[in-house]
Amino acid sequence: MTAKIFILILFAFIIALAISYFQNLYNNSHRYKYHYLLFALRTISLFMILLLLINPKIKHRTLEISKPILSILVDNSSSIKYSKQNSLINTIFNKIKTNQEIQDKFNVNYYGFGKNIEIQDKFDFTKEQTDIYNTLFDIDKLYKNEKATTILISDGNQNYGKNYLFYQPKHKVFPIIIGDTTKHTDLRISNLNVNAYSYLGNQFPIEVFIQYQGDKTIQPILKIYSKNKVVYSKKLQLSQENNSKHLNFKLPALAKGKHFYKAVISSIKNEKNTKNNIFNFSVEVLNEKTNILLVYDILHPDIAFWKRS
Repeated sequence: MTAKIFILILFAFIIALAISYFQNLYNNSHRYKYHYLLFALRTISLFMILLLLINPKIKHRTLEISKPILSILVDNSSSIKYSKQNSLINTIFNKIKTNQEIQDKFNVNYYGFGKNIEIQDKFDFTKEQTDIYNTLFDIDKLYKNEKATTILISDGNQNYGKNYLFYQPKHKVFPIIIGDTTKHTDLRISNLNVNAYSYLGNQFPIEVFIQYQGDKTIQPILKIYSKNKVVYSKKLQLSQENNSKHLNFKLPALAKGKHFYKAVISSIKNEKNTKNNIFNFSVEVLNEKTNILLVYDILHPDIAFWKRS
């Protein structure tokens, strides 16, 4: 309340007091108790009316200290135990958890993650899938209206979800990377798409995605095997700048039944992981045909469409 408003309220009270005095007590030689009662009631009534006209605003301020949120994200996947880094992660986590300075400055929340994120402060490192992208997305969504920051403890190995390297978090993320972070030369078939069924005499499409990690220009060969026989071969050229290939081709369905294929990209020098150079898939060839009679009496563009179908 400002000084100006306070003066107006005081002035309103004096006016109410004066008017009530002149109306109830002034020049009244016979004053009884009810005169004083009427004087008090009139004063209060007039003061309340004047107070409503003034319409004062009383502001009340409350100071509350709100600490920012700190989310501790711990990779709980089996790759941590495989690389024998689980004891190191537990040591780092316990140091953060017992640090009094961190506890005083932040509201700390603890999470473990594999494919999904969970609230926990004890870890068994048994999750079979790791999705760092979705974990960071969930934390941003959870604290979208809060002042927050994140500490990510992981080996950086993701085998599920989108590539977290392209994610732009809304809050600051401070990663603690453990294990071997050296980038090794690697060539792999990242994905292969094919229809589960095809019809005898037709050709079925195959879509192959190949990725390369290295600093030299290479010329690997992609081969498709069926019963140890090469049914497709393609020579590629990859480099540090041109490090991915997307291939589309077709193979003939020559015999009825289920056929097993193996896609193999030739390994390169000093490649440590060659398991991802192979991709097995299968296609079942069906021998089911239907004769369709198409009858028409005028020519129309749709007729050619149905013939091709």
